[in-house]
Amino acid sequence: MKNLTYSNTILVLSLLLGMGCAENTPKEVFDSEQIESEVEGVFKAYVNHVNLKGLEAVDTFFIDDERFYWVEDGVIQYPDKASLVSGLKEFMPQVDSVQMEIIDTEANAISGRHASFFVRFKEDIILKSGYKISLDGAITILFEKNNGSWKFLNGHSSIKKPRGG
Repeated sequence: MKNLTYSNTILVLSLLLGMGCAENTPKEVFDSEQIESEVEGVFKAYVNHVNLKGLEAVDTFFIDDERFYWVEDGVIQYPDKASLVSGLKEFMPQVDSVQMEIIDTEANAISGRHASFFVRFKEDIILKSGYKISLDGAITILFEKNNGSWKFLNGHSSIKKPRGG
């Protein structure tokens, strides 16, 4: 049997110590397809709600959490849920109807409690004055499962704009 040199002994001990400290946390197992289907369903329910009831009570789709925020065209427009609800309450009396159409979506499960969701949409908002606001844009949402329900944790919406040449 060979004698271990001091440097070989240190190397072996370091390897053994490193293997003993290696992370043995089991990897989270979740059903990506199920999660993606669920968040797709929640967004479709949101669109149906908006199309049938307008902006009334859409805040039920948003999480009650201090981490909530909403970005519009690159600016944090609503830093918390209360400011979003306040903005909706100011705008709602002017709205006669809303018609939102989903063009394309992509959902991605991140974990058992989180999913990202992208949607291209078109939306017509008819004001009581008769003025029509037509939007063509995209929304990205981070969903979080909270008490068994998927909610919008935060998001970003933007509309198409002509680009300069």
